[in-house]
Amino acid sequence: MYKIDLNSDLGEGAAFDAQIIPLITGANIACGFHAGGSEIMDKTIDLCRASGVAFGAHPGYPDRENFGRTKMTVTPKQVYDFTLYQLPTAQCITPPPRIPPSPRQLRTQ
Repeated sequence: MYKIDLNSDLGEGAAFDAQIIPLITGANIACGFHAGGSEIMDKTIDLCRASGVAFGAHPGYPDRENFGRTKMTVTPKQVYDFTLYQLPTAQCITPPPRIPPSPRQLRTQ
């Protein structure tokens, strides 16, 4: 039997995360720069755990007004700093017991 690894960007404040999560195998959870926030991250992680869905951090550009889609001129160091700043947020939000994010889930926009 074939299996499909179905992944989705979640925790961005859309209304259907709870309905989508049981249908997927992995979730990229927004870390707050382009969308989301601590309460949404916490709720999304709880939903993923309840459904046995792998989850990981989804860092983005600091552009909430345009959902991280504004063309930005940034250096590789700035991208590194944006990501480095957001990853601890995802780890701190993960309530005990801590389940490390799936390494395949780390992605940027």
